[in-house]
Amino acid sequence: MASEIRVNSINNRSGLGTVTIADSGLVVSGIVTATTFSGNVTGNATGLSGTPNITVGTVTGNLTGNVTGNINSTGVSTFSGGIVVAAGTTAAPSITPTGDSNTGIFFPSADTIAFGEGGAEAARFDSNLRLLVGTSSPRNVGGGSRRFEIEEVSGTFGASIVRNVNDSQGALLSLGKSRGTSVLSNTVVNSGDTLGGFEFYGADGSTLIAGASLLAQVDGTPGANDMPGRIVLSTTSDGVSSPTERFRVDSNGRSSIVAASDCLYISSVAAAGVGHRFIEARYSGTAGTPYSGTTSFEVLLNGNVKNTNNSYGQLTSDERFKQDITDASSQWDDIKNIRITNYRWKSDPTGPMLLGPIAQELQAVSPGLIDNRIADKQDETASGGLVSEGDEVLSFKASILYMKAVKALQEAMERIETLEAKVAALESA
Repeated sequence: MASEIRVNSINNRSGLGTVTIADSGLVVSGIVTATTFSGNVTGNATGLSGTPNITVGTVTGNLTGNVTGNINSTGVSTFSGGIVVAAGTTAAPSITPTGDSNTGIFFPSADTIAFGEGGAEAARFDSNLRLLVGTSSPRNVGGGSRRFEIEEVSGTFGASIVRNVNDSQGALLSLGKSRGTSVLSNTVVNSGDTLGGFEFYGADGSTLIAGASLLAQVDGTPGANDMPGRIVLSTTSDGVSSPTERFRVDSNGRSSIVAASDCLYISSVAAAGVGHRFIEARYSGTAGTPYSGTTSFEVLLNGNVKNTNNSYGQLTSDERFKQDITDASSQWDDIKNIRITNYRWKSDPTGPMLLGPIAQELQAVSPGLIDNRIADKQDETASGGLVSEGDEVLSFKASILYMKAVKALQEAMERIETLEAKVAALESA
């Protein structure tokens, strides 16, 4: 049988409530202040406080008001009105797991959520919806701060995306663009718009400067199920601070290279010979099928050039493009005085014997046939050490030499015809 104790006043205070001692436990109507509380609460608990701890096994009903001290809950707790916690700090986050008081979530400023790990800030969402990892302050990159930023000071750093599925598809990073002003918009883009890309920056001692970029852009007028695109690779020249376009593949697959000086170097690890090619050009290929089509042009590793009809020359020899046209002067003496030699290259000492002039000798006969360039590091080895990097290296204009030879042949034909006429006259006398 339950007993009832009604408290009307303690220390001149009245209306503190009712304490009922029943077989099932202690039922209190009013305020409970205790040094330690342990057990279950059934019904409504209002104004529950304890110093230093309140340990509640089960709460059935509502727990309302202010709780002073720690609440240790074993089980699932449902809060319909939200939870308000202290802001916390990096060293002491306001929401932490058991046994790890310096790891968790805290709120360093208004509209900012931060995540701490081991007493140090690991990441945060700031008031501008930026996700900052490894830093609490955004950096100016490319004229502004980005929505997602990672900073790191350790030796190993990067990001990886791995797809583990039993099919042919791999991991993808998809970038997109619309001209809309709302989330999930599909407003059509314009020709020239950048759809996405990668930019590469380096610190110059005071800020980050762009060194290169790889961009995907719209390459024509788009429409329904129609998005012509191009890829543009840009690099920054020495002495400037922004990239310049160097390489482009347009929507038709055409490639363009623009360089400040030399445009294209091609190297092969294979030895010089006719079994491998630097370049092979084909026509009548099939879209999406590499290496298809019929070969029409080749550049072999030994420097030989082949084409389908053995034809090469100027882009045009049309009279309408020329002026100051006169008959060429005699080339007889030049051609007569050119020494044609057989030789092998020092870089290919067992290769075939070749045929051609010596540039220094040709320069003495006809200086206009000579070209020159500046030697690079490879020339030191190829010359057997006789040429150093930065020296002037000579070559000759073979196509012009051929034209000089044609002129000299014409002169020879005229002389032969004159002699034939004289011989004929003598024979008929």
